[in-house]
Amino acid sequence: MLNLSEWTGDHYDTALVALAGLICLAGAVLTARALHRSTGHSRLQRGLLILAGGLMSGATVWCAHVIAVLATGTDASIDGLLSVLFLVLAAVGTLLAFLVADLKSPLALVLGGVIFGLSSAAMHALGLCLVDLDPSRPEPIDLLAGLGVTTLAIVTLAAGIVSHTLKGRAKTEAAAHLRHMADNGVDGVAVTRGGVIVETNEAFSRICGVDRAGIVGRQIGEFLAPDGLGLGALPESEIIAMRVNAADGRTRSIELTVRSETPDAGDAPTIVYSVRDITHRIGQEERIAYLAQHDDLTGLRNRAAFLERATTLLHLQGGETQFAVLCLDLDFFKEINDSYGHAAGDEVLRATAARLSASLRDGQIAARLGGDEFAVMASVTSQAEVVALAETVHEAFSTEVEFEGATLRCGCSIGIALSRTDGDTVQALLNSADLAMYRAKRARMKYCFFDHAIDGNVHKQRKLVDDLREAIEQKRIEVHYQVQVRLSDNSVCGYEALARWHHPEIGPIAPKIFIPLAEEHGLIDALGALVLERACRDAAGWPSEVTVAVNVSPVQLGGSDLVATVKRVLAETGLPATRLELEVGEGCFERDNEGAAERLTALGHLGLTITIDDFGAGYSSLSMLQSLPFDKIKLDKSFAQSLAEDRKRRQIMRAVVKLAEMMRVPVVAEGVETVEQLTAMRAEGCDFVQGYIFGPALPASQAGLASVEPQPGADPADRARAASAFALPNAE
Repeated sequence: MLNLSEWTGDHYDTALVALAGLICLAGAVLTARALHRSTGHSRLQRGLLILAGGLMSGATVWCAHVIAVLATGTDASIDGLLSVLFLVLAAVGTLLAFLVADLKSPLALVLGGVIFGLSSAAMHALGLCLVDLDPSRPEPIDLLAGLGVTTLAIVTLAAGIVSHTLKGRAKTEAAAHLRHMADNGVDGVAVTRGGVIVETNEAFSRICGVDRAGIVGRQIGEFLAPDGLGLGALPESEIIAMRVNAADGRTRSIELTVRSETPDAGDAPTIVYSVRDITHRIGQEERIAYLAQHDDLTGLRNRAAFLERATTLLHLQGGETQFAVLCLDLDFFKEINDSYGHAAGDEVLRATAARLSASLRDGQIAARLGGDEFAVMASVTSQAEVVALAETVHEAFSTEVEFEGATLRCGCSIGIALSRTDGDTVQALLNSADLAMYRAKRARMKYCFFDHAIDGNVHKQRKLVDDLREAIEQKRIEVHYQVQVRLSDNSVCGYEALARWHHPEIGPIAPKIFIPLAEEHGLIDALGALVLERACRDAAGWPSEVTVAVNVSPVQLGGSDLVATVKRVLAETGLPATRLELEVGEGCFERDNEGAAERLTALGHLGLTITIDDFGAGYSSLSMLQSLPFDKIKLDKSFAQSLAEDRKRRQIMRAVVKLAEMMRVPVVAEGVETVEQLTAMRAEGCDFVQGYIFGPALPASQAGLASVEPQPGADPADRARAASAFALPNAE
């Protein structure tokens, strides 16, 4: 077996061989590290790292070869020129091989290997020429030290150059990356030293309207306006509302955050200003606040803002100053909308509102209350001044408006109320002016002053309507019941449901007052549904043979919801339809006879009874009896109450009863109050009677099954005669 230690000890210097091996190992490690770091970097960085690897590899080969020659122990010297040539060949050959192999293709790798092999062979051949057997050569140890130092210097220099280049490049790239991130950020950033801007980003430049070159080097105070605060007094890490003076002269709203860095001794303080542009947000907030106070179409105050401002004026100056409130409503505005479209109506509103605003003096306020209704409030000293103001306003609203080739003119009606006589609050003045305005509109006048005698009753009626609406919504309308008696067996056969309203301030209000109000102001459907539901729910708990009659208004019958309402109420209360009677007056058939007949037919199909109420009080005709579906006739109370005095009326009633008998339709006599009337109704052949003789209408809790006897308050003689007429078992 070959003894390596003996072989090396006899032919080579072991220490020098070991040194050559260490140099090879160190060079290989450094070269491999440089080549490894070259991956994933930019082209320039990769080239620098390959250059460093080539130089280190060449120097390593050269140094190891020379030391190996010296390790032979021969009396040889090394040629200096050939040594330099050897080093250049080693570095260039290795670098060229690395560069070709970096092309990263299979052929490039093979070609790089070939180049590296050829350069190694050339280095080996040249290395043999380095030996010079001149006896005067320097000592090997001196040559070794020189070569070592030279090699170390070359490697150190190459590594230092590469390291410095890479660090500088990394810093440059990091700074560029940070700048890119800052420039693409939303917030502006400005860095100052001693108050002078030394760095900024694109966002700050956009906010200020100046490019970066025009900002750097200038004082930060040239751009920031801290609302009276010194920039040095701004608190740190707090969001501060501020303004920026842009280059175009505009002022932009910002949120500013300040952060300072502690300077080194002798250095100026460094402060970083972070700026966020909130101009758009502030604009949106101001727009929202504006819309909360103004009408979007006309730009005038809205109702809420008018009430607020007018109330303030009235509160501060009302004791010394008289104010006039004008309510305005455009005439023929609906016709303009219908004929030319809503765009034309909007143009009329805008144009007239602009003229109205232009016609007012300082201190006079105007508002659009809604739709085509406006209001003006002004301080006045005399009625003549009020009239002049009304004329000015009327002129503004009467001026023609051009729209798409059409000339539009509508005019207005004005109502006037004065603070010292017509109301002590703005809302009261508006109500008074509104009443006067409607009177002006009805009379086709330019303007009207509020008149307590005329408009006061209208105001009371409006108040009553509002109270009625509230009573219906809160179900404070009561239902009372008046008994109906069948004359054939003197038994209670049913009750008529009657609406009753007890006003909390006025007291009981008669149905003849509040029912027409409900019909006129669109409340009758809700009122009728409330009474129907209450009556059916109460009747559901009565004996099965007892019916309930509910009155139906002509307005209800003229609507389209009556049949559906009756179906719903019957289903919810569980009352059989055969126990429900609907009483309809003659007025239901005066305007829409055909439509009323259709709805009555639909109701009849449900199984309930249809009664013609107050027959003979209006324009009754035989054709009506022929064309309308009905099951019962209820005579008007005037027949019972004037039967003894009016012979003609008695004959008419007798004819109606005979006709109903021929048609096999029962007749109800209403308004029976005395025994004589009761006896006459029985004698004339009426089937049912109803009236005060059996007692007033009572709440359900008190009605029970009413007695057919006269009430205790009736005259004793009437009570005895009534009992005789009915032949009651318990009659006294």
